[in-house]
Amino acid sequence: MSTNQIFAQCKPNAETDTVLYLSTGNVVANMWMGNQSGEDYVRIAIVPHGNPLSNESYIAYDTPIATNYIFYLQTLCFGVGDTVYVRSRMGTSSFTVTGQMLP
Repeated sequence: MSTNQIFAQCKPNAETDTVLYLSTGNVVANMWMGNQSGEDYVRIAIVPHGNPLSNESYIAYDTPIATNYIFYLQTLCFGVGDTVYVRSRMGTSSFTVTGQMLP
């Protein structure tokens, strides 16, 4: 059985689409976001393998995150080659993906 692990972490620059995680296997994951200063607005997109970032990829779009707030998404599923993009309007939020690689 696979153990829980941290797959990726980043704190993107303001207004920059950033690859948080590129899946190398089948994964069940959770995502944590923490806003470190002032209100921020975040975007999260899950892009299937081989596809470009597009409007239908977003699971959160300009979602407000209050100052010093933690936001949590659970049970996200990624396949081989899926890419997770994140964006922070103010550059004050950090993102972490944790979870398990499936056999």
